[in-house]
Amino acid sequence: TKEIMTVGDWVSITTAVTSPTDTSLRPMPADHQFIIHFYYKSDVVSSWKYITSRFRQPGLDSGLFSVKYMLPAGSVHVVRVIYGYGPFIVGPCVRSWEYYDVDDLMFTVVEPFSTVLPSLAPTSSVAEEDLVAVYDTEFTAPRCFDVG
Repeated sequence: TKEIMTVGDWVSITTAVTSPTDTSLRPMPADHQFIIHFYYKSDVVSSWKYITSRFRQPGLDSGLFSVKYMLPAGSVHVVRVIYGYGPFIVGPCVRSWEYYDVDDLMFTVVEPFSTVLPSLAPTSSVAEEDLVAVYDTEFTAPRCFDVG
């Protein structure tokens, strides 16, 4: 893993979830299931963007679930994982589920480093044809003067 995440990197979101092993006393409508939703924001004020969902079979104890996504432009990112039980509804707020847990994680991302190095050659605002080099005895070297 990288210590510094940069825009354009592929990153993984991994979450550990636990579900009840005995669901015999729980009403199990046909449209209800254990669902894990993944979302992200590329800054704290934008709206949530859906990544994907994973489904969990009732009666299983715990498990790890991962998804990958590419970091878009933005310096402060937020990921959200929602795990709960209810009908399949895509949205960053699922208050209609019988129960749910929402976890957010905020982190910083840097812009990619430039591969173009700045020029080390000196620059001048005076055209070269307007310069004249004259030997300077004080500095014992030629000096350029603007003759224009």
